[in-house]
Amino acid sequence: MSAIYPNTFEEKIGFDRIRSQVTNLCLCPLGKRKAAEAAFCSDFTIVQRMIAQSDEMKTICQMEDTFPVDGYADTTPFLERIRREGSWLDETEMFTLRKSLDAIKAILTFFKKGEKPKYPHLAELAKDIDYFPFVADRIDAILNRFGKIKDNASPELARIRGEIASKQASVSKRIGSILKAAQAEGLVDSD
Repeated sequence: MSAIYPNTFEEKIGFDRIRSQVTNLCLCPLGKRKAAEAAFCSDFTIVQRMIAQSDEMKTICQMEDTFPVDGYADTTPFLERIRREGSWLDETEMFTLRKSLDAIKAILTFFKKGEKPKYPHLAELAKDIDYFPFVADRIDAILNRFGKIKDNASPELARIRGEIASKQASVSKRIGSILKAAQAEGLVDSD
């Protein structure tokens, strides 16, 4: 896109206010960032394509009950971080990534319905998006449906949690016997 003269053009025509309003309506930080980066365009082909995409999205918002609207999250910060060797995702980040993968899968499924896409301009926009089921499967092997690490996520974790449960049972049993002895001696009430 070529630069528009003068530099204050977007402000003079109110484009900056529209961009701000659209940014505030976005569901996730990544969408907000993309909307904030939007610039006025004078390329007719690009404008025509964007209008078609906007029309399709407007139709979806007004007519489609099945369009996925949940699970959008900006996973960029922690995905960038884990590129470094020795880094990892905590359980909250893994759970967020899993929900994000579900949202991506739902959107791709929505746009790929039928032989001919109902929303071709948005389907074109989504065609290069990849879904990685093996990542979702791996997360499912580690986290339960509430986003907590499963006892069997690794053999070592299963062993440690087993030891903890055993020690807790032993402590509970010991406290119970101390309490019964104290009750028998009349040191504490039965309730």
